[in-house]
Amino acid sequence: MTETIFTTRLKQCMQKNNIKQVELSKITGITPSSISDWLRGKYTPKQDKLIKISNCLGVNPNWLMGISDDYYVIENNSSSTDSETEEILENIIKIPILGTICAGDGVYAEEDLDFFMYVDYKTRADFALKVKGDSMIEAGILDGDIVFIRKQSTVSNGRIAAVLLTENNEASLKKFYKNKDNVVLQPCNSNYEPIITRDVLVIGECVGVYREL
Repeated sequence: MTETIFTTRLKQCMQKNNIKQVELSKITGITPSSISDWLRGKYTPKQDKLIKISNCLGVNPNWLMGISDDYYVIENNSSSTDSETEEILENIIKIPILGTICAGDGVYAEEDLDFFMYVDYKTRADFALKVKGDSMIEAGILDGDIVFIRKQSTVSNGRIAAVLLTENNEASLKKFYKNKDNVVLQPCNSNYEPIITRDVLVIGECVGVYREL
């Protein structure tokens, strides 16, 4: 099964608290089969079960779902936390992370499905890509970041786009400029030269960035 951010973080919390699957089931009253499905990335829990798990493990439920960087709940107010979590869960969507994209030199397109993550539906992202390289650091996109991509075949000049250089099947993330003769892919790092080409296919526009802290 595909491993989600929730799956990875649930395993981390269980290991940190030295709690086994059977123990988690007994404490929370959640069936072992449900917990097994979550650990295999088959499903994610509904809001009521998410709260039970997070309370048992002493962790922020929003962190477990990958929609917050705060490991612990700041305010110890279970009713408000439950309400806030329910509201957040109603406004998130699940998108796949489809591999890596070059923000430097020499990284080729990968389309293997790595795992899923959750984002605010207002982001309007269709999928995500891992960044490898430092050519976009002046735009605040670092090596190892995950960028959210909205799938579209064209982008406006000056927007950051995920593109495929069709001549060598290299995927790249750059600022996109098109004139009557060529496409200019402009890095946001003064150490890199722009790529000038005609052999390019727009994959989509970058609409957000995620970074593990």
